[in-house]
Amino acid sequence: MKQRFYVKLAIIFALILALLIPQSFIMDLVSERTAWRQQAYNSIEQSWPGTQTLAGPVLSIPYHLTFNSKAKIIVNKVEKQVIKEVTVDDVLYIIPKQLSINSQVDSSMRYRGIYAIPVYGNALQVTGEFNNQALLDVIAEHKDKKIRWDKPQLSVLVNDQRDTAAPPSLTWNNAPIAFQPSANLPRATAGMHAALPEIALDKPTQLPFAFTMELRGMSAMNFALLSENTHIQLAANWANPSFTGELLPEKRDITDQGFTAEWRASSFSYDVTGGLEQCRKGECGALLQRAVGFELIQPVDVYQQSERSIKYAALFILLTFMALVLF
Repeated sequence: MKQRFYVKLAIIFALILALLIPQSFIMDLVSERTAWRQQAYNSIEQSWPGTQTLAGPVLSIPYHLTFNSKAKIIVNKVEKQVIKEVTVDDVLYIIPKQLSINSQVDSSMRYRGIYAIPVYGNALQVTGEFNNQALLDVIAEHKDKKIRWDKPQLSVLVNDQRDTAAPPSLTWNNAPIAFQPSANLPRATAGMHAALPEIALDKPTQLPFAFTMELRGMSAMNFALLSENTHIQLAANWANPSFTGELLPEKRDITDQGFTAEWRASSFSYDVTGGLEQCRKGECGALLQRAVGFELIQPVDVYQQSERSIKYAALFILLTFMALVLF
């Protein structure tokens, strides 16, 4: 009797293994299709920009400090003090006092075979205001030294500047200035920059700016909050967003036709001094790292659903035959 039981038990376990083998084959097929989908994404990314991040604008002003410094030298074994003229080169990086971004996202699908990848075009209107207080602070801090200022530059950074649909133009202090390709910052080349006229240093001055640009990307878009006070308004025609970054939207509205979102942040809630300090050290790519944004989610993911179903198949097979053993 006991021998017959062990024979039946062996047969049951053999059946379990026999059913798990095709389950593993199907799992391998789903994994293969998922890898092919990633290849389709990479293929589209070769001819269309990927995930985008907009950072800036950032105002950079190189300057040179010249001052007299005492140094000790030894002449004929006699120590003497001499006065040498020393020049130190540095760059002052300034973020806007106010920054407002209005973003209109028009999304669509691109196909590689049976695979569909969401892409978008983003029409951006950026306005804001700088002031010259940081320059006045440098002058006050080094009032006993001679300061020579180089030409200021305004830089806007992005992850990928391919397919910037139209050449953007800058309005600086109510005067038009043309942007040039490249952010022209250390370790951050993608983007654009504009050479600015000299900034007045005789009194506190407000420096308003505005520009528009069209930016294309895939799947996700982020905004680096490089401002003392930032306001972002966004509208898109995609019905399934996922909000990302270190701050969620203050307001959001999601419908079947699309979504809107609004972020507000200040220098108290979102400290950017670390990124500016890294930029001074030659790593301006760090300005793109801390950001808020959205991702275009595809809610019906057949491969994810298939993977979950196949995982449950193992559970059903085991429960069915274990119940048979118990009975």
